Amino acid sequence: MESQKNNAPKRPILVRLSLWGVKSRRMALTFLWMCVVCGVTSALLGFWLLALYLIFVAAPMYWYSLRWVDKNDTWPLTPQSKTSMVILWVFTGAFLMLLVTRELFIGYYNIPQNGMYPGLPPNSKIFTAKRAYSNPADVKRGDIITFLREKGGRSYVYIWRVIALPGEKVETSGEALAINGQAAQRELVGEAGGEKIFRERIGDVSYEVAFNQTPSNRPPDVAITVPVGEFFVMGDNRFDALDSRSFGTVPFSAIIGRKI
Repeated sequence: MESQKNNAPKRPILVRLSLWGVKSRRMALTFLWMCVVCGVTSALLGFWLLALYLIFVAAPMYWYSLRWVDKNDTWPLTPQSKTSMVILWVFTGAFLMLLVTRELFIGYYNIPQNGMYPGLPPNSKIFTAKRAYSNPADVKRGDIITFLREKGGRSYVYIWRVIALPGEKVETSGEALAINGQAAQRELVGEAGGEKIFRERIGDVSYEVAFNQTPSNRPPDVAITVPVGEFFVMGDNRFDALDSRSFGTVPFSAIIGRKI
């Protein structure tokens, strides 16, 4: 056995990296199948980059390393090392924590459009708290929420700001916005790219909004009383947002998260 090990060809760097800390064939097979199972699970939960890495990089590395050792070397018959066990449990624990957090608590989104400018410019990345509200009373004016809405038979995630609460009367016309007959207060804070940026205040809530000075399309004028259990949402970039002025109010049941 010792002479076979001495005569074995030097292991390629890929094999050495893949089998670092792995002392048995059983452990290598365990890592291989963990990569496959965790990769499929990641894909089902929307972790596409992680899924691609596990299925098309990590798993093939273990498979290649197993085949190489089977053909060119011998597996040591020593008991599994503590190092390998630590690697296994750290990998498993971290992955399970990631899945639980992603599934139950945290959402992650990329904003591809300009509708939440200036606070969230295009390609902004946000984290959201899932199940952030237990009932409609928990939703506050000014919250940036994520919600589902169907369009063309498909379900899409929208990210807009809550402007009006259930039972409130909303009136919008051009730049004007009023809640229960009280006009939103605005203070000009800057101008950039042909858009004027204001600090808008409704009651004790304030945030920045933008108005394009030469809009190609203006949202429709709206006068509506928000139904019970629903919310009126708007984009901060008021002339570049498909929001409640176009598709109506958002039911509480459609809300899936709140920006952290």
